[in-house]
Amino acid sequence: EMMVEAVGAGIGDCSAPVAAECLGEVTPPAQAFNAAYLVDALVAIEDETVIVAISRSHGPSMIYPASGDGRAHVHVLMPMYLKDDASSLNQPVSAVPA
Repeated sequence: EMMVEAVGAGIGDCSAPVAAECLGEVTPPAQAFNAAYLVDALVAIEDETVIVAISRSHGPSMIYPASGDGRAHVHVLMPMYLKDDASSLNQPVSAVPA
């Protein structure tokens, strides 16, 4: 299980647990994406289960369906830099082998 959080200035914030399976070591444990781009990828995939492959901290991540020929439909998302993340730049992250 992982925690998904959304924060919107002037709008509010929300967090919810999501079923997840992590493969490999994840350091640091947080990755920030633009919510609109993440939702666009998830809606386009139209699958109940997706794989989010994170190659390294602040590096591009791939999102694709877990079933069928998953890599035939790949979305690439660049994480957002957050002020609090300055100490974690260029740290290796490997949640799912990319």
